[in-house]
Amino acid sequence: ITKQKSDNVGDKPNSSTMLRLRKSVQQRHQARALEEQEHDAKVVKDVEDVEDSEEEPEEGGASDDNSADEDESGEEDQDEDEGEGQDGGEDSDGDADSDAEPPVNKKKKLEGPKPAWHDDDDASVRVNVAAKPQLRKLRETEDEEVVKGTVFSSKLRGQFERVHGQASWADRSRRQVVREDDDEGASDGGEEADDHDSESILRTTAKLLTRKSGQIPRDVLDISRVRDGNARHANASVVQSVKFHPTAPALLTAGLDKTMRLFQVDGKKNMLLQSTYFRDLPMFSADFSADGSEIIVSGRRSFFYTFNLETGKPTRISKLQGVPDKSLELMRVSPDQKHIVFGASNGRLLLVSQQTKQLVAELKMNQSTRNLAFSGDGSKMVSSGDEGKVYVWDMNTRNCVHVFQDEGSINTTALAMSPNGEHIVVGSDSGVVNIYDSTCLSSRMPAPIKSAMNLTTPITTLDMSHDGQILFMGSRSKKNAARLFNMNTLTAFKNWPDQKLPLHYVNASAFSAHSGYFAVGNDKGKVPLFRLNHYKYA
Repeated sequence: ITKQKSDNVGDKPNSSTMLRLRKSVQQRHQARALEEQEHDAKVVKDVEDVEDSEEEPEEGGASDDNSADEDESGEEDQDEDEGEGQDGGEDSDGDADSDAEPPVNKKKKLEGPKPAWHDDDDASVRVNVAAKPQLRKLRETEDEEVVKGTVFSSKLRGQFERVHGQASWADRSRRQVVREDDDEGASDGGEEADDHDSESILRTTAKLLTRKSGQIPRDVLDISRVRDGNARHANASVVQSVKFHPTAPALLTAGLDKTMRLFQVDGKKNMLLQSTYFRDLPMFSADFSADGSEIIVSGRRSFFYTFNLETGKPTRISKLQGVPDKSLELMRVSPDQKHIVFGASNGRLLLVSQQTKQLVAELKMNQSTRNLAFSGDGSKMVSSGDEGKVYVWDMNTRNCVHVFQDEGSINTTALAMSPNGEHIVVGSDSGVVNIYDSTCLSSRMPAPIKSAMNLTTPITTLDMSHDGQILFMGSRSKKNAARLFNMNTLTAFKNWPDQKLPLHYVNASAFSAHSGYFAVGNDKGKVPLFRLNHYKYA
């Protein structure tokens, strides 16, 4: 077995790959925990400020009551008369607090050292933003060349916020300003002031109590391009598969150059973690297991490989017993950690156990198998072929529970299913993408809720974000043939892709675990990477 491995696989195993991934996950969890602690501290501080503001009027009221008898100035007598009028004519001795002047909390700033990013010498520095290609994106006009250092610093800060969002830890105004009440709220006092304080606390803790991103914008998507996912080591051929790790910030690329690469994704460096060369397997499909402990790769061969991230070693799974097929290029991994499904000839679906890597069952369609897709929990699977029919499978019973005809389609070329199973998306060779809701599961000739006709060439790639709000559709038959689709409004985003975006011929796509990143694999061996700023976490 060892000899066979060395003959067929040329790899650069790195036993610390999983340790690096675990370290990345730990760092991410620590960063989130630190952020939550800062939110908690801010909440506690706001509550203390509210309590202090409630105690101050009582103390002030008592002192004002004692000084009212001794002070005979006309101004204070006038204030007392006004207070009695507001209190409905009650005696000032009966309610001393009503005569008290309500405190006004003014903006309090904490004195401290200047920020580390503040440099007095910036004013004397001059930077040519047209000299290097990396700086030209900072220009507001094409004629802009030399700018002051302070302007250059502001441009860099703006570019960072557009790509990564606003860094709350660097916002001194949010940390130093305690609270500033409106004059009206301070003068009203009583229940209205309490309501104002309560609303302020709720506004402060909203992000702490809920981590939902909410609905995405209707027409314009907040998206920024960052450094290519495989910029450190581009593929030598077409990128056939792109996948994100389910828990760690890692990106997997595989293609016809027989090399599987694993990158640590941060949008800046995207360091190469692992590179493994398979001598006898040009890869068409690659994916992580549901728990992220291993990678499964396959191609136009009767065997496939698994790669253990714990040990950094690949394992060849020889020809499946009783399977005559010489190609396992169509492969999907179920999200429930149970099956690896291969599309075989004559409409057969091969179910292989993820634990034993042995064939456990065969499913049969009445047409050739072209596409597969799972629901988010792995309980349902959909498949289609060259007759325009979509098969729905119950993976618990391994039975076909429904078959429906895709409207206007003769040959389906791509499939996708929303994580919650509410939508089934079908792409055809005409470029039309039909979107169905759950009613398609009860009708053999359902009508789609939307037929997207944004592309005119065969759809080869469909993918959905983790919350089902964004749909990606792409075609490898035409340059830059790709769209991002809003599943809430059933409309395409107008600002992506733009004319200058070098997507080339799209062969693969993937959203990260929390949809913060989106990647596309093309024919140039590159993986353009984008940051979806609507999602807080990657």
